[in-house]
Amino acid sequence: MSTDTLMHTDDDTALIAERIKRARTEAGMSRKALSDATGISARTIERIENGEQEVTVQRVKLLATATGKSAAWLQGDEKPDDEVDEFPAPAPKPDPSRRSEPPVPPTTADVYASLRMIDTLRSEGFDGTIRQAMATCDQVRSMLAYQEPAALVEIASSRGIDRTTFPKAREIQERLENAPEAGHQDCAAIQERIIDTAILGVDLHVVSPKALQDMAKSSGLESDGWLGWSNDNALIEAVRPTARRMAFADQLPDDLRDFMYAL
Repeated sequence: MSTDTLMHTDDDTALIAERIKRARTEAGMSRKALSDATGISARTIERIENGEQEVTVQRVKLLATATGKSAAWLQGDEKPDDEVDEFPAPAPKPDPSRRSEPPVPPTTADVYASLRMIDTLRSEGFDGTIRQAMATCDQVRSMLAYQEPAALVEIASSRGIDRTTFPKAREIQERLENAPEAGHQDCAAIQERIIDTAILGVDLHVVSPKALQDMAKSSGLESDGWLGWSNDNALIEAVRPTARRMAFADQLPDDLRDFMYAL
């Protein structure tokens, strides 16, 4: 079960299913129309309405927005389905006498939590959650930029990335001190590999070169040399955007598809 799946009994499931179906019909929407509005497949909506599939918090929010109901009501709240206040009370003005505190840098725990969220969305095929996944990836990239080499290397290792395929933390630290631009490039390369494991379920560096070349060819990408790709790194950098786009669209080739649905 997904980490963001609502925990409820069979009676709760039946009530939520009834509320979602009622919300759709009262909004005058077909399952196809609701699918178009939320990005959730019509078949999934049918299964949810029939009580055959539990619904995640994210999907409840999408369904609530599309049907004009509150998420709380869809989840079984007995209170009337109040509309969202379109004119919320203005936020209080900041007190000029108080000094603003500097933002707290994200911790490795924050990074792990966001990566697990993407893992969960990926295991469901990013069904109706593509924008959430992309936004979370951007958030992870930003949080990784705060991590020092030792923490970055540890996160990469925890994601199954082979430590021998990138510089040691001490070496990266020395580069940051002596040649900041080179050190930053080392960190950025590791960051993107970590994000690959979240979106694709695998580090592209362990995928066979032939599978990557086939993907490049099918996408119309031209090699960077007369006789093919100059090296695996160049091939991976070229294929990465395509691979991620195909993952979000649930169109990965069989070589990569098995990785995507693993948690």
